[in-house]
Amino acid sequence: FETLEQLKGRIRANLKDQKQSEEDARFEDEVMGAVIAQAQIAMPASMIEDETELEIGRTKETAARFGLTWDKYLQLGGKDEKTVREEAHPQAEKRVKRLLTLMELAEAENIQVTGKDVDVEIDRRAMIAEQQGGRAAQARRELSTPDVRHNIEFSIKLGKTIAQMVAIAKGEPTSGKILTPEMVQRAEQ
Repeated sequence: FETLEQLKGRIRANLKDQKQSEEDARFEDEVMGAVIAQAQIAMPASMIEDETELEIGRTKETAARFGLTWDKYLQLGGKDEKTVREEAHPQAEKRVKRLLTLMELAEAENIQVTGKDVDVEIDRRAMIAEQQGGRAAQARRELSTPDVRHNIEFSIKLGKTIAQMVAIAKGEPTSGKILTPEMVQRAEQ
């Protein structure tokens, strides 16, 4: 920066952008919380158990990163595995409900992801890898495998679905396939 005013201007702009991002994330969480709370989704017990196992696995990995064995982690927490599993169960149920709700909404709104969408995301992730000292070409190769492309496609679809729900909540034009109570009330008037 050539002047102190330019630096101050950049800092103000960055703070404003950060505040807007935080507000957008808060609103998105609020919208999705309301949508999921109203959703009536049948959740297979097996999915909840699988998600609980994944959560236990993540907890074990975290313990290992801190140099703890699973038994030592449990001992330090004053818990046994059954207790940890019981504590993980509600979060697993919440994640499964969110996922199933988003999948149903994506279907209802006919959310589509193109190969170009996936390619753009792969390029974005490769650039991030390069900025963090990695090699973009290697990252691009690893991200372009069929399984990873499929995961990226799924992630984009969920993101687009969330964006669609936020647009509905803001009253922006949508496909009209998802009806909110407010939409029904307006139509009845």
